[in-house]
Amino acid sequence: MASLTLPPYDEEHSGVTDLKPISTSDVNRYGRPYYVRRRDPDARVCIPPLSRNLKDMGGRGEWTLCVHPEGAPYFMHSEKKYFTDAQLNDATQRAAINNYVATFESLLASKKIEMTDDLEVVLELIPGEGSTDPSCGYYIADNSQRTLFWMHEYEATSIVDECDGVLTGSHLSLALEAKYWYETDSLSSLITLAIIIFTFSIANDKEAIRTRSLAQETLLFSALFDVTSVITALVLIRQHRTLPKDDAGAAQRYLWSKPGGLPGLAVAYSIPYALALWSIVGFTGAIVCVAFDINPALPHTSNGVQARIAAVALCGCLVSCVAWVLLMDCDEFMTNFGEFNEKIWDAVYTLKLRITNFRMNREPGHAGALPRDRIQIV
Repeated sequence: MASLTLPPYDEEHSGVTDLKPISTSDVNRYGRPYYVRRRDPDARVCIPPLSRNLKDMGGRGEWTLCVHPEGAPYFMHSEKKYFTDAQLNDATQRAAINNYVATFESLLASKKIEMTDDLEVVLELIPGEGSTDPSCGYYIADNSQRTLFWMHEYEATSIVDECDGVLTGSHLSLALEAKYWYETDSLSSLITLAIIIFTFSIANDKEAIRTRSLAQETLLFSALFDVTSVITALVLIRQHRTLPKDDAGAAQRYLWSKPGGLPGLAVAYSIPYALALWSIVGFTGAIVCVAFDINPALPHTSNGVQARIAAVALCGCLVSCVAWVLLMDCDEFMTNFGEFNEKIWDAVYTLKLRITNFRMNREPGHAGALPRDRIQIV
């Protein structure tokens, strides 16, 4: 356990003291108004002598630029576990973040708090109103306990706003753990991308037309598992998001009106997770086959009946999984189908009425169009 050796915390002389506790969802990663300024055409661009590492010409100091798998840049302190999405290439924001780091460490020292290796601090610059200086939001992530905590009192109403019942410590613990995992929701897409890239990397030989290796077959099965997992997850998410969040009656009807009751609904919601796990297992097995040269060829000629039967059986199981998830939404589907069917018949009735009136208008001596109640539809 590493302790901090810092000067005592003096709130009046610590520079910036406006630290505010925030949650992971308060980090505005994709809504930052950062724009690249146009360079002056007359400005000189000079490289200092003996400069080999030109990546740090912006003067970020001990801050290292990292890139999130989704593409968003963020910065990490190379010596201390501080993270921020602030634009540290800007001297003003870099100075503000450094001041907040010093303030935060002084606050830790004043409270005699020791920072262990499994703790991480995230800092978020909050723009001030008008010309006022920005404040700084923060949260501390405990990787061992998988939770968040703060050194100030945190207003957690926004975290538990969907729970109107009596709150206990276990409820808050689960809510904080959900916020801890907030930024790990891109796992499925990353697994899919890795499987596709690895599949194409080992399937580029001409013999793959007639024969396939064990690793290729395993990867294809893994890709099928993963795609089915994504499809079923999207269907279930759509069903869940259409429900009103503050209506207990709607939630009860959703839980008890599905085929098979709660067990059937539990099976449906476990399908995406189970398929994702099997996808990871298949992907790992393919890597093991390639790494340890356990990769026999599987013939795909007319004699390769076993592989075809296995593929058909697997596809049948996956189709059954998708059908079961869609069955959970059958009541809404039938309602929508009924409305659609009614609109179709109304359109057919209107078209029939217009055709009949048109024919009667062309007949000599007609007395006008027949009223609607005298038209017989066959």
